[in-house]
Amino acid sequence: MTLAVVGAVALGGCSSSAEEAAAAQAAASFAATSTGDPDTACGLLASRTRDEFERSAEQPCDEALPDENLPASTTVTRTDLAGQSARVDLEGQTVFLARFASGWKVVAAGCTKQFDEPNTPYTCQVQGS
Repeated sequence: MTLAVVGAVALGGCSSSAEEAAAAQAAASFAATSTGDPDTACGLLASRTRDEFERSAEQPCDEALPDENLPASTTVTRTDLAGQSARVDLEGQTVFLARFASGWKVVAAGCTKQFDEPNTPYTCQVQGS
């Protein structure tokens, strides 16, 4: 299992509901496919995230991703946007995304807070550098 610490991101402010929906859909699609269709899920990762994940796993993304046993829930409980970044809370994990010309891509997934307090870091199973 790949574990790394990502600093908590303070997100908020005004955002369009269409962008929130697009980010939430990308996160839910990643969660839905990460175990059963890892090739599709790996295509939803930002390229740096995919490269780092493959380096740390020492195998191709589509072979390593099912081993992470990421939560498959697609139920979105919260979406926060700040510019070109998003945090989507799903049941069982938080997914961080960035907006690229091709749409929203996952930059970290399988994230959980180390402590149940505001502004505490997340531990993520999949992340880039």
